[in-house]
Amino acid sequence: MTDQILDFNQKIIAEFRANGGVVGGMFEGRNILLLTTVGAKSGGRPVRPVPARARGRPGDPGAGGEAAVVR
Repeated sequence: MTDQILDFNQKIIAEFRANGGVVGGMFEGRNILLLTTVGAKSGGRPVRPVPARARGRPGDPGAGGEAAVVR
């Protein structure tokens, strides 16, 4: 993973947290969630900004897309 991607994601996460879950730029008006996972071996807790959409019907996925890991 490149430093550019990590920097980009860190900026999104900082903006998300500073503005009560609202981000601008290319994500303006879109729902974003911060996905935190726990590494099975490392125990690390990377955070990923993930585009999300409201669930329309039961069984529809609530999040889609991929994002790089922020450590």
